[in-house]
Amino acid sequence: MEHATVAVVDLDASWQTGFPPELAAHAICQDVGPNDAISVSLAVTIYDAAGRPQGPYLCLVLTNVCYRVFDAWCNVQLEAHAVAMHALRVVDLCSACWSDKNSLVDFANKVH
Repeated sequence: MEHATVAVVDLDASWQTGFPPELAAHAICQDVGPNDAISVSLAVTIYDAAGRPQGPYLCLVLTNVCYRVFDAWCNVQLEAHAVAMHALRVVDLCSACWSDKNSLVDFANKVH
């Protein structure tokens, strides 16, 4: 595993300390054997991509993981998730469907 690129879309935030770049990379650089799994926290990466908000915020997160098998480079797009955070703390996380904006609105109402 080399890195994960995180794209933040539909950001609903206030009190950012910087302009949200909406894209950030998380270095992994770890060997993973066949049928092995790793656990990686993307909280800081999402926080950076959202412009480091100091209060609560909500967004859709799209993650692309880059890895190498022998000499071949591969990419995989992970399932989209809606995430609610307060600064660096994850408040809630759920699977998101691009076409279902109503589920995102319901999720936002539940969090706020």
